[in-house]
Amino acid sequence: MKRSRITTQRKKVLSITEIPDDMISDILSRLPLKSIFSCRCVCKTWCSLLLDPNFAALHYARAPQGVILHFVIQRDLYLEVESSGSRNSSRGSTSNAVVTKLNTKLEFPERMPHRLNSCNGLFLFIKFGFPITCSIYNPITGEYMILPQDKNDAFSQIGFGLGFSQKTNQFKVLRISFYTKILMQLKAEIHTVGTNSWRSIGGDVLPKLCCPSPQSIFLNGALHWMPETLLSSNLIDINSFDFENEEFQSIPLPAQFGVERITRTARLGLLGGCLCIYDTSFSPQLDIWMMKDYGVKESWTKQYVIETPEFSRSFHPVRILDNGEILFVKCVIGILAYNPREKKFRDVGVSWLPKENFLPIDFTSSFVSLKNAATGQHFQQNE
Repeated sequence: MKRSRITTQRKKVLSITEIPDDMISDILSRLPLKSIFSCRCVCKTWCSLLLDPNFAALHYARAPQGVILHFVIQRDLYLEVESSGSRNSSRGSTSNAVVTKLNTKLEFPERMPHRLNSCNGLFLFIKFGFPITCSIYNPITGEYMILPQDKNDAFSQIGFGLGFSQKTNQFKVLRISFYTKILMQLKAEIHTVGTNSWRSIGGDVLPKLCCPSPQSIFLNGALHWMPETLLSSNLIDINSFDFENEEFQSIPLPAQFGVERITRTARLGLLGGCLCIYDTSFSPQLDIWMMKDYGVKESWTKQYVIETPEFSRSFHPVRILDNGEILFVKCVIGILAYNPREKKFRDVGVSWLPKENFLPIDFTSSFVSLKNAATGQHFQQNE
């Protein structure tokens, strides 16, 4: 009897150096921010991949909505919240929320500039003086860019806002100024990042005397901000500027909001991909309104009525989690999650935050290089 030959086929194990670069980029883009920082130290190849515009596009498309806690004294902290179906959670809790300390490495001369809004992972900074210094900064990469200055003292600059045009793939900065001799003579200008100048734009700027603030929200190609002063009782709207068409617009507010409430206690936010407004009055009740259909006044819905443990003034909603809970940040206290069904708050276990006041700013991390941003190559689509 002939013996049958038994052959065993060994499985080939790939070395990490044999994995295609595009596959490695895809894997790295799915990691939490803190893990990506660690991957930069693995090898030169990985470090180069993390600087590639393709990786920046992949990562930003998958990055969760987060928030930067801008402390008065301490360094900024970035709160990254993973989805409920992520690596460490099977039941949708926030126990896997990651607070990442940003090693900014950025030192401006003299005092820290005034921080304005964020857009697609970049921040706009203003340093007041003469002339005013306007700069764009990526807190993830540590890069910053100083924009062209205007030394014309006939106009005083009173408002700035950072936005992005999907059509042209370019970042733009809005600047509102007024003629120093005539307060009501305003002008609006646009700077396209990568150019060396500002250009005037048309349109009625007068109703927009209330200028963008750190609580401004960039959504659907436009920057939105709440008025702090109203020129007439009819201007009960959210101010906005469309960076695609370079036009001022207005978003209607719920009819239930009065002028006094808007100018003093209402705040603008972003929840579930929708514009929201919430009341920060000295009251233990926090009302959250959401605009379900962008731009449609009738779509405003009072989605949540929350009894807060303390005055609602320092409660800021950050994100709706996949399990239905709402993540809040509260000055001095820290980070809390609210369960709408049980109507209860719970601590998410981040107890080491500095016990001081902070300003929460909506932010999504990005590895976009400012050099690529200036040439419009940062968010190119993969074919």
